[in-house]
Amino acid sequence: MAEQGELQRLLDLCDEIRAIRKKIQDPGLTAATLSRLKRRSREKLGSLAADLGGIRFRGSLKGLFEGLEPEHFLVLATLLRRHLRSSTPAVEGRVLLAAMFDSSFELLRGLQLLHPASVLRSNGLILVESEDEGEADADLLDCRFCLAAEVVDAFLEELGCRPTVRGQQLGGYQNQEDFLVELKHLHNMHRARAKRVFSPESWWRLSGAWSDRAQRAVSRRILSLEKRIEWRLRQTADAEEFPIQKFCIDQGLTKNELLIVLHLVFVELLEGNPYADVVALIQLVSGSEEEFIANRRLFAPESTLRRRDIIEMDQMLEGRELTSECYLGNWVLDKALGPVGGRGPIDADERLNFHLYLKRLGSSGFLQDL
Repeated sequence: MAEQGELQRLLDLCDEIRAIRKKIQDPGLTAATLSRLKRRSREKLGSLAADLGGIRFRGSLKGLFEGLEPEHFLVLATLLRRHLRSSTPAVEGRVLLAAMFDSSFELLRGLQLLHPASVLRSNGLILVESEDEGEADADLLDCRFCLAAEVVDAFLEELGCRPTVRGQQLGGYQNQEDFLVELKHLHNMHRARAKRVFSPESWWRLSGAWSDRAQRAVSRRILSLEKRIEWRLRQTADAEEFPIQKFCIDQGLTKNELLIVLHLVFVELLEGNPYADVVALIQLVSGSEEEFIANRRLFAPESTLRRRDIIEMDQMLEGRELTSECYLGNWVLDKALGPVGGRGPIDADERLNFHLYLKRLGSSGFLQDL
C-alpha cells in the first residue's frame, strides 16, 4: 500500500487548491493578487499531477484510481471531504464545481467530469443521489453527487482500517417483506449493469466502449450488497422460515437462478405482466459477454428451472430457447411469497386463545359481550 504520508500529501494538496480558488472568487482582489493566486493554483495542480503519478497504490485504490487525471482526483477528494464533514454527503453539481474552478469557462469545461459517460461516473466512482430512470435527463448542475461506498472503503483500507459490512446497524430482517425489498435493490443493480453492458452501443462495439474498470466498479457494488444481505440473514433467527428462503433451499437454486425467479416475481407483482424475454433474463445475471454465452445453460431443457417446472417457456421459435418468453409456473408465486393472507404457523398462545374463544361460543354471556 502507499505510505499514509503520501495519501495525506495528495489530500492536503487538494485542500490547498480549494482554499486558493475560494480566495480567487473574492471580487475585491487586485489584479496582481489575482494573478499570483492563479499562478499558485496552477503550481499546486501541477504538484498534484506529479504526486498522483508517482504514488503506487496497491490496495483497492490502485484499481479505482489507475489512469485518473488530477481533476478527477480533485473531485473525489472534494466529495470525500464533504462525506467526512457533513451529515448529508451529497452535494449539488454547481457547488461541487464552484469549489474546484473559478472562471466561467473552467466551470463549463468541468461539467464533463460529471457527465454520465465520464470516467468518474461510468466507472461508478461517484454516484447521483437517488438516481433513477429519468436521472440521465436531469441538469448536471442540479444533480446531487456523492462518493460511491466502495471509494470511501478504499480510502479507509489504504489507511489500514478494515471497513465494516454496510448495513450492520440495521440488524436482521424484520420479516420476509423487509428481506424482499433488499433483494429488489440487488435485482435492480443487476438490471442497471445489464442495461449498460448489453446496450446496443456496447454489444456491437469494435472495441470496449464500456471499460473493464466500469464493469468491475458496478460488480463491486453488487458484491457489497450481497455481503450485507448475507450478514443480515445471519442475524435473522427465523430466516430459513421465510417462504422465499425455503423455496430457494428446497429447489436447490443458485444465486443466478434465484435472480431470474425474483425478476419474474417482481414484474408480475409490480407490472401485472408475468412474461419476460429469455435473452433479457440471461443478460440480467451476466456481468460480461463471456458470462452471457455461458449462462445460456440456465434455460436448457435439463436446467433446474425447467426440469422442476419453475419456469414455463412460451412462443419458442423452432425449439430455440433464446427466441422465447418465459413465465413462472402456476405454483411458484405462492411458494416463493407465501399464500395470500397467510400468517405462518399458529403458536401455543394463539391456539389457547382460539380454544377459549370456541368455549365461549356456547356460553350464555357470549352474545351479551358482543
